[in-house]
Amino acid sequence: MPEKPYSMSFTTAALLKMESRQIASLYLSMGNWGQVRDKAVEQNTIQARSAVSLKRLTRECISRLRLLPDDLISLICHGNSIEENAALWFGVCLRYPFIGEFAVEVLHEKFVRRDSVLGHGDYDRFFSRKAEWMESLEQLSHATRSKQRQVLFRMLKDADLLSDSGDIQPIVLTENLVQVLRNNPGLPRLIFPADVSHL
Repeated sequence: MPEKPYSMSFTTAALLKMESRQIASLYLSMGNWGQVRDKAVEQNTIQARSAVSLKRLTRECISRLRLLPDDLISLICHGNSIEENAALWFGVCLRYPFIGEFAVEVLHEKFVRRDSVLGHGDYDRFFSRKAEWMESLEQLSHATRSKQRQVLFRMLKDADLLSDSGDIQPIVLTENLVQVLRNNPGLPRLIFPADVSHL
């Protein structure tokens, strides 16, 4: 079977907390992503500094958020910080399967093994394993790989899943998050450093 290349365009921005909150709020009031995009661009909802940034970041936010069920989008606007971060991490992992697989195969696996440190070497080894089967990854320049790694680690820190010193920060799934997972069995459960054995 021909390979299906990973989308590796996640260097556009990190977790986009503030921007995603604004876009999610628009969606909850409008219910249509096309209308959300148009209004967000027209009104500069995310307060971007240039028209180019406005369109790029709005498009990036929507590409992640539209993959989420409405109850997760609601948590971005109305949940606590753990719930908001978790919802945004779901969006990133669904939008970028490469990151989703890293979360399952490296982040969660380290949590299970009680290995509490995540470093650049872990990412590089993961990337090398994937590149053995995906020629498009092998063709990426060293500078691009470095930038992608930098952005991914920034996302992990923004989501409070990784400390500044590289320690994995487990999360305790809140009652709201547990309910979302039970209501949406198709959502990945192993993308967090968390105990999901009861789900």
